[in-house]
This record gives sequence, structure tokens and C-alpha cells, in this order.
Amino acid sequence: MDIIGRVAFGHDFNAVGDAPDAINITNLWRAQNEMAREHSAFIAMLVLGLFPSITSLPLPALQAQVAVADTIRNLAKDIVGNSQVDNKGNGKDLLSLLLKANTLQHESKRCEMPEIYDHIITFLYVAIHVISAVAASAAPF
Repeated sequence: MDIIGRVAFGHDFNAVGDAPDAINITNLWRAQNEMAREHSAFIAMLVLGLFPSITSLPLPALQAQVAVADTIRNLAKDIVGNSQVDNKGNGKDLLSLLLKANTLQHESKRCEMPEIYDHIITFLYVAIHVISAVAASAAPF
């Protein structure tokens, strides 16, 4: 998580330390993964994929997913607020490059900030799941 934070967002999650954000995200993901191991949760997620209109139901798996996204969205707001983008646009992390590219777009084509936050959430989800998959495949059985 620290590597992703530094390279992608110019942010130190301090995941190996005791940073509250990293602990909170890790605990929420752990709870979500525990729920997903149950056969009924797996089936429920397949059904939700087929019928997205029922995503507002108060299912624990959905609530866990929303909690993770909300936590990351709040963190994303802080990351963007503390972004390394300076007046010259010299930030080297991916977020700085995204924000710089966004400001160079015509105003009608720019992303709104909630969309930028959603990009951060998506990037973190994908990056952490890929890292988890690589770690799991490298583990001796």
C-alpha cells in the first residue's frame, strides 16, 4: 500500500506503521473478504451483478463495500488537497499527472472532483487486489 501511495498519489500510507487510514482500510477489506468467502455472499454478488437496481439493499457485503469506498473517498480528498502539484505542474506521481492533464483540458471536457476521487478509489482497489493475487500465487502451498 505504501508503494502504491507514493508512486500513484505522492502519499505515504504508512501501512507498515500504525497509520489509522491504512489500518482502517485493511480492516474493512479484511471484513469484506471474510464475507465474500461464504457461498451465499458469492451468489449474492453474482445476483447483484445481474440486477444492479437492488444494490441499495442493506446487505452486509454491500455495506462493507460502501464503507471501504467511503473511507478511500475521504482519504482521496485529503490526498488531492495535499497534492504535489505546484504552480509549474511538476508533480511526478500519477495523481499529479492526472490533475495536470485535467486542468489542461477544455473546461467542458474536465473531470469533476468526485470523478477524480472515483478514479483514486478504482486505482487503489485494482492495485491492492493485483498485489494480493500476486502474493497469493507466490505463496508456497
